Amino acid sequence: MSLQLSILVALITLVAIIAVSRWFVARNEDDFLHTAPGADQLVTKQAHIARILDRIDYAGASLTIVTFVFAAFTVARALMASLANRGI
Repeated sequence: MSLQLSILVALITLVAIIAVSRWFVARNEDDFLHTAPGADQLVTKQAHIARILDRIDYAGASLTIVTFVFAAFTVARALMASLANRGI
């Protein structure tokens, strides 16, 4: 059981790290629409940051689902062990 809790804590920590890294990347995001001549560099930078954020979002969502499923499995297993020890 201790190993499962350690893995769960590690997964939650990874989700938190991904959330903080997304915050740091998104803080440099430019939310303005650049249509003026000579704004090509700004548009390129926006597109690059958007791709990075998409990757971070995908990884974060996937890892969050894995963490939730693992946590549910861990809780179910602990409840089953508790019920088995009671003789129910």
